[in-house]
Amino acid sequence: MNLTRRDLLSSIGVGAIASLAGCGYQAAGGERVWESRQQIAHTTTIVAGETALFGARQYSGRQFDWDREQWYDAEETVLTKYDPHGYDGSFARFEPQYAIPPVVTDSYVFIGGSTGEVVAVNSTESEFGDVTWRYQTDQDIHTLVATESIVACYTADEQLLALDPTSGNERWQTRVNSRSELNCVAIGEQVLFVTVDDNTVHIASIMDGDEQWTAQYLQPAADSHHELIDVAVHDDTLIISLHNPDTETDTILAINSTDGSVRWSIEPMPQAIGAAPIVTSEHVYVPVRRGLITYGFTHGEHRWDLDATYRRQSSVVADRRGVYLFAQIDGRPNPRLLALSPGGEHRWDTYLGDDFSRIGALYLCGETLITRASSRFYGFRTTPGRRLSLW
Repeated sequence: MNLTRRDLLSSIGVGAIASLAGCGYQAAGGERVWESRQQIAHTTTIVAGETALFGARQYSGRQFDWDREQWYDAEETVLTKYDPHGYDGSFARFEPQYAIPPVVTDSYVFIGGSTGEVVAVNSTESEFGDVTWRYQTDQDIHTLVATESIVACYTADEQLLALDPTSGNERWQTRVNSRSELNCVAIGEQVLFVTVDDNTVHIASIMDGDEQWTAQYLQPAADSHHELIDVAVHDDTLIISLHNPDTETDTILAINSTDGSVRWSIEPMPQAIGAAPIVTSEHVYVPVRRGLITYGFTHGEHRWDLDATYRRQSSVVADRRGVYLFAQIDGRPNPRLLALSPGGEHRWDTYLGDDFSRIGALYLCGETLITRASSRFYGFRTTPGRRLSLW
């Protein structure tokens, strides 16, 4: 095996940390604790679960079937699991190729296939990669959502199908007429559709195949046109972010999922939204251009802004301890990994070297921050460590 200088130094560094761990050492918050051994193809689609990342890529080519002892033409999905400790040795391959990004729950990775098939793949450590069930639809799958209680897919002929996540048995189906833009989310066994039609936001709630309620929200200007940025869900609240390309202004709506009532709204936002808001039980973190604005989750009151010294360089993730992001500091060449408390106080920041000139998305798995930079994953510790003397 040929090791590059970079691979050798990286292996020595990670090995040193592992050795020190046996002496009572724990990496401090922001310290790099691992990097992936294998390079990540740029075509890989990454989805995050609570305790692991999953990378899906499409494969086309000849494969050998050892059971039948013959070659065949494969059109497959290759699924790789990356745990918070950097282990990337678990992978599975199966037909068909995925057509939309996979969806992750605690127990499964659900694939919407190019053939209109829904595939449930076991995501647990002991049985990872086992195909638990398959369900064949008659149309292409446009949207796939899942919770521990339901799997719902919206097909090209405007049919909404609800499946049991454990068995794949169909529970119900109904027709949902789509409008210009559509986003589908699930809360428990409830499926909600959010669509935008010119200056009106439409929401439909469906449970057990029946429409529970519908709601419409008119924007202030009758001639305004809005585009849907994202829909985030926490507990029983939808956080809907909208963009108006005519006025270059953005809006946030907080909607009660039980009846469609507006809990609070911010219109217009003081700055343009730069990425999907991140929602916790206490805060709504809104990435804007190169900054971050924080609002209260319950009432939408303004809490704090990211210090102007920092300029946001990546997506944002959050947990009960606060919020994490890559940020550029004026006058410094490379971005830093920054951790702030829920109240906006500085917790720690870490200088990043030349490996991080091209930063991808930031993910949070357990107590590990994971980012994709260039062609590798890197893991960073989120919590303060314990540095003991070796002597």
